[in-house]
Amino acid sequence: METGPTRGMLPPMKQLRICMVGLLAGWISGLPSCGTDTGPTKGAGAREENKAEPQPMASPPASVPIKERTVVASPETVLPRPTTLLELDESAYGKTLVVEGKTVFLMTPTAVRQWTPGAPPVETPLPCGTGPALTTADILFWTDGAIRAAPRAGGTARLLGTVDRQPLQLLASGNQFAWLDRDPQDKYTVLTLKKGAPQIIYNAGTAITSPIATAGRAYFVEQLASGWRIVGIPLQGKGKRVVSTTRAGRTPAMLAGRDDIYYYDLPSRSIRRLPLDLSREETVAEGVVCSPMAVAERIFCARVEGVFSVPLNGDPLTVLTAEPVGLVTTIAAGTDAVAWLNDTGANHLTLRMLPLSQR
Repeated sequence: METGPTRGMLPPMKQLRICMVGLLAGWISGLPSCGTDTGPTKGAGAREENKAEPQPMASPPASVPIKERTVVASPETVLPRPTTLLELDESAYGKTLVVEGKTVFLMTPTAVRQWTPGAPPVETPLPCGTGPALTTADILFWTDGAIRAAPRAGGTARLLGTVDRQPLQLLASGNQFAWLDRDPQDKYTVLTLKKGAPQIIYNAGTAITSPIATAGRAYFVEQLASGWRIVGIPLQGKGKRVVSTTRAGRTPAMLAGRDDIYYYDLPSRSIRRLPLDLSREETVAEGVVCSPMAVAERIFCARVEGVFSVPLNGDPLTVLTAEPVGLVTTIAAGTDAVAWLNDTGANHLTLRMLPLSQR
């Protein structure tokens, strides 16, 4: 539908004369004119988000949080296709995924599967249940009222200790381990075994969520009446406990860690980092979607569009794969590979892996 000129606008011929005068003046002075934008043209592969914001420096210093718009994906870039390791008629939820170097482990309620480049896949029937864990030498799991350890190299599982209630999650770092428990009264505790008997090493006032283990400690989010905090305790119960500052607002959906502890803060859409002693907190990246996440040499983020990595030194984000192949339920990373589980239908999962040497 054609409309007339807006009130207050100059007649078209007068606008044209003014524009021509402006162009001539701009040509003489070497400056643009007539409202012409001569800024850099956005490439076809650049992201369309935050159009009004200025483009960031190519290599911001490490102290400057990374912005999502720094993702590098030129139209000439050919992203590697991930390798599909497994498709299984089981739910993609409640599974344990671990990557060590280039080796991928998937633990389901009935089996442990292992993939190593150059070797055939290995499947070991094992009643892992929910929340199993890997130590340096063993696969830890609970079944028939006891925590047991099956050698990674194969062999008969041995009984470590009687535990009446199934743990919510087993936690292992090196050869040390503990587990998270919730009793029928919703009381949360962290326990370990002492001479084959359960021993409480932490009593929580309220709920405990997002447990992980790294560097000989169990780290988790503890919900308090005044907010929430991150707590770190030695897996064997001996040593110093560390506690972060109490924060208000939404609790993190998960923690990830290795040399530091990371979490994704949904309200601010930022990735936050704390040292292992939890003494301070800083923003690593902001304006990003990163849930679920994993940490190795880099931070790895999953979202509907694919998987990308966040360097720890302030370099731009890097797209690893941009294939929307279903919701990512869990992601794990090692020094040489990243793997993730996709929910690809009702009671159907797909496990994919990407060697990091390709990027």
